[in-house]
Amino acid sequence: MLGIRGLIAVAVAVIGVAGTFLASETLRDEARQSWQLEATKTAGALTGTLLNWLEESYAPVSGLATLVENSDNVSENEFLNGFDSLEARATAFFLEAAALAESAVEIDGDWQIRYSTDFEGALSTKTPLAEYPEVLEAIRVAKDRFGEIILARPIKSDPTGATVSPVALGTFSKTEELALVGLVDYRELIEGLYGLLVPEGASVRVTGRFPEQGGPGPERDIIANRIDRPQFSVPTRTVSAGAELKIIWDFDERYSGGPDQELANLTMISGLIGSAVLSLFLAFLLQQNKTIMMRVDAATRELSQKEAQLRLTLDYMPGGMGVTDTDLNLKLMNTGFAEFMGYPEDMIKPGVSHEAILRYMAENGYFGEDADIDEEVENRMESV
Repeated sequence: MLGIRGLIAVAVAVIGVAGTFLASETLRDEARQSWQLEATKTAGALTGTLLNWLEESYAPVSGLATLVENSDNVSENEFLNGFDSLEARATAFFLEAAALAESAVEIDGDWQIRYSTDFEGALSTKTPLAEYPEVLEAIRVAKDRFGEIILARPIKSDPTGATVSPVALGTFSKTEELALVGLVDYRELIEGLYGLLVPEGASVRVTGRFPEQGGPGPERDIIANRIDRPQFSVPTRTVSAGAELKIIWDFDERYSGGPDQELANLTMISGLIGSAVLSLFLAFLLQQNKTIMMRVDAATRELSQKEAQLRLTLDYMPGGMGVTDTDLNLKLMNTGFAEFMGYPEDMIKPGVSHEAILRYMAENGYFGEDADIDEEVENRMESV
């Protein structure tokens, strides 16, 4: 079993390890918080760029609406040339296609495509809008919320297989009610973002609730780039073209090299080594102290034995004999010392001073009846 000294050494080791762990974890938390702060700033900048590019994708729809509204009867060539011109001037263009839709009550679905840059997909003039209820819903909501750009729930693009969202804007010409509709290409947008700005170890997820005639629809996935084990995520909620979007940036240890653990690890290693060295040193000191105490105990026992032997020797000696220490205090005496010297037995005991014995002798006439007691004691003490 551990003795008190062992328990002290163990306690010091435990306290040292606990303190080291606490200091290391504190540094680790600070490094993690610093890394998370950097990731948060990066996520904010990337989200801002993503939203700006998304907003720029609506610009051609607004531009085409201006073209239509200022024309008696815009032609297909004017429409297509206008789209090409807008695409050429755009710094970020992620609109897969654009079309001009006209109201056609006699057609199933109420709307049909008049002109389009899409020759075989959802906005093709050959495709009934009833086959793409998402596009039709976007046009209907845009009609109900005239003057607002409406971003609708995503669909798969037939030509490319990319995820796209219809974006619609109710408009008019001088003679009829019309609507502009485009397809925002999320894949092109995200690939452009990753190619230019997204650092290693960062990944984006986007979900949204899109406007419908009955109100916001259920939450749907738009972009689902996932990191298996993200260490940190930064969500942002916003509204764009009537859609409630949730943009989440995930970060793993590859981002910025992960939290800087070097100082925390160094603190842990040095602290454990320091605790071990201190515990071993303390154990060594305690062992040395134990050894010294054992030696003192042995010497004390030996001295006691010698004292007992000396006392026994003194007791067998004839007459009276006493032994004083260096301070002239009585240390040992035999059994006949008090009787032989004529001292009272209650006075003669270990520790009584030589001065006290001299004073007793002076007071009891050992140095003459007329002797000055203090003078005699002082003189005899000086002569010792």
